[in-house]
Amino acid sequence: TGITKGLEITSMADIPAGSGLGSSSTYTVGLLNALYSMNRDYKTLQDLAEEACYIEMVKLKKPMGKQDQYLAAYGGFTILEIARDGNVVVEKAKLTYNTIDKLKQNLLMFYTGKQRLNKDILESQDKSTQRSEKQVLESLHYIKESGYKILEIVENGNITELGKMFDEHWQYKKKLAKGITNPDFDRIYKLAKNNGALGGKISGAGGGGFFTFYCEENQDKLRSVMKKEGMRELKFDFDFEGTKILANFMNYSPLPL
Repeated sequence: TGITKGLEITSMADIPAGSGLGSSSTYTVGLLNALYSMNRDYKTLQDLAEEACYIEMVKLKKPMGKQDQYLAAYGGFTILEIARDGNVVVEKAKLTYNTIDKLKQNLLMFYTGKQRLNKDILESQDKSTQRSEKQVLESLHYIKESGYKILEIVENGNITELGKMFDEHWQYKKKLAKGITNPDFDRIYKLAKNNGALGGKISGAGGGGFFTFYCEENQDKLRSVMKKEGMRELKFDFDFEGTKILANFMNYSPLPL
């Protein structure tokens, strides 16, 4: 970013690392935005997202996609059309306020208490894809197509179907690599479905982090059952601003040292 002098950087987060909620990409995008803004070298959201992708995928060789960096940059309900050459076209989904309120009310998120490094899971998935393993490729094709179906569901406001799609999605996701789930997580998932959840999934690569369930009825019962399992609920809200500078005290011309 062109900064050569010593610099102290302090960070705070509401969730632990390895949670499956895109914390590493969020940190990278936010840090880039802060450093460029400090130099009054303002970048577009797409520039910030692409540079974060370059740092994580090329420099750090992390086996990941571009969705986390772009969502951190843009925020909101965002559609990403990613071409084979890596070019990304960004659009906003057309959701009503009523649909957004229902999603916020019916999506419940619980921390499994387990952090994981997604590198091993993603590397295994990547190798399986390169070997053209039938089960993995079929699951990836399904997950891609399910994205279009989910977009249609939320734009039409028929979000009960979203819960059912969550359930289907989770069954396919589990086939991508070993370590995404385990007998204990499978038991918790079954318990959630028996107590009001229509469907759910573990965020990120799997293996730990947060379970997100779609539940329209008996939400207090689901919360009670998850609490007995030692799963703490994470209260959340939707963000529509993406990366932003809250305060900048560097926009002046100090005297040279």
